[in-house]
Amino acid sequence: MKKLFFSSFAVNILVMALNMGTGIIMARYLGPYGRGELAMATRWAVLFAGLSTLGLPGAMIYLGKNFKEKQREIFGAFLMTGALVGLAALVICQLLTLVIMSGETREMILLGQLALLALPFAVMTDGLIGTLQSFNSFRKVLLTRILNPLGTLAALAGLILTGNVTVFNIILLNVIWGAGTFFLIIYWIFKVMRPKFTRLFANAKMLLQYGVKIYASSLVQVFGGSFDQILLSLTLSAYALGIYTVASSIGSILPSILYGALNVFLAPRLMDFSGEQRRREVSRIHAIFFYGTAVAAACGCLVLPFVIPFMYGQEFSEAVLLGIILLLTSPVKIGYSILLNFFAAEGKFNVLSKTEIIGLVTGFGALLILVRFTGAAGAAWALGTANLAKWGYLIVQAKKLKVPVAGLFRLQPGEVLALLRGFQLKKPLPKVPQ
Repeated sequence: MKKLFFSSFAVNILVMALNMGTGIIMARYLGPYGRGELAMATRWAVLFAGLSTLGLPGAMIYLGKNFKEKQREIFGAFLMTGALVGLAALVICQLLTLVIMSGETREMILLGQLALLALPFAVMTDGLIGTLQSFNSFRKVLLTRILNPLGTLAALAGLILTGNVTVFNIILLNVIWGAGTFFLIIYWIFKVMRPKFTRLFANAKMLLQYGVKIYASSLVQVFGGSFDQILLSLTLSAYALGIYTVASSIGSILPSILYGALNVFLAPRLMDFSGEQRRREVSRIHAIFFYGTAVAAACGCLVLPFVIPFMYGQEFSEAVLLGIILLLTSPVKIGYSILLNFFAAEGKFNVLSKTEIIGLVTGFGALLILVRFTGAAGAAWALGTANLAKWGYLIVQAKKLKVPVAGLFRLQPGEVLALLRGFQLKKPLPKVPQ
C-alpha cells in the first residue's frame, strides 16, 4: 500500500492547491457576501446529492470485492438503478428546495435550483467511482479527484477573462463540468468492463439491500459533515457564512489531504487482508497519522494568522480564529477516519451508523448551544466535539474486535521508517472480469 498512499497523498496535495486557488479567487472576486451566497446556494445541492446515493457507491465496492464473478451484472444493475434514483431525486429535491429556501429571495432560490441540476450526474459518478475502486483502478479514482477542482479553476479563469465572475455563472459551469466528468468515467469503465443486463431485478435488489445497510451510515455522515454550514446558512447572514466558509476551507486542509489520500484505497485494500494482520495495520497507521497530524496542525496554527489576511484579504481576518480551532481538531478527525475505514472493511456497517448518529446528535446539541453565544466559532467547536465523540466510540468498538487500543497511540522507534519501507501489498491485485 506504500505506493498507493504516496500517489494518493500527492494527488491530494494537488487537489488542495487547486481548491485553495479557486477559494482565493472566488473570495477576492465575490467578497464575503458573494462567497456566502455561493455557499448558501450550493450547500443544499451538495447535501441532497449525498443523501440521494442510497448507499450505492459503498455497495458497489463491497459487492464488487466479494462477488467478482457477478461484477458485470452488478454494474449493469447499478446503471439502471442509479439513473432512476438520480432522476427521481432531482424532481423531489427541486420541490424540497422551494420549501426549505422559501424565506430567501427569488434569485437565491433559482441559484439553489440551478445547482441541483448536477444531482443525477453526482449520484451516478459516485457509484461509478465505487466501481473503479472495486477492481482497484485507483489511478483513475485519483484522477477523478483532480477533475472537479481543475474544472472549477478553468471555469473561473474563463469567467475572469470575459469579466463575468458571478455566482450564477460559477454554478452553471460547475454543473456542465460535472456532466462531462460523468461521461468520461463511463468511458473509462467501458474500456475495461462492459455491463451485463442479465438477472437485472435480482441484482438491483441485492444492490439496494446492501446499499441500504451502508446508507444509514452514509446518510448521517453526509448530513453530519454539512450540518455546521447548513445551520449557519439558516441562522447567520451571508457575510458570516462567507467568513466561516473561508475558515473551513483553510482549517480543514490538513485532514482533507490525509483523509482523501487514505479514503481512496484504505477500506478496499483492507478488505484484501483479514484477522490479526488487518488489526495490526490499522493500529500502526492510526498511531503514525495521529501524531503526525498533531505536529503538522501545531505548525499550521502558528502561520495561519499571517496566511489568511495575505491570501484572502484583510476583510477575512475574522476567519483566523475559526481556522485555528478547526486545525486543532485535525488529529481526532484523522484518527476517526482511519477507524471508520477499518470498520467498513470489517463489514460492521451498524457500527458506522451508530457512530455517525452519535456525532450528529452531539454536534447538533453543541452547535445549537454554542452558536448563540459565540456565533460562527460555535460551529467550529461543535465540529470538534462531534469528531471527538465519534472517535471515542469507535475506539471502544475497536477494542471489542481485539484491536490493541494501546497500539493506536504507541509509536514504536523506527515506525515511520517502517511505513516508508513496509507499507506494501501482501496480496496480488485481483483481475477484472471481462
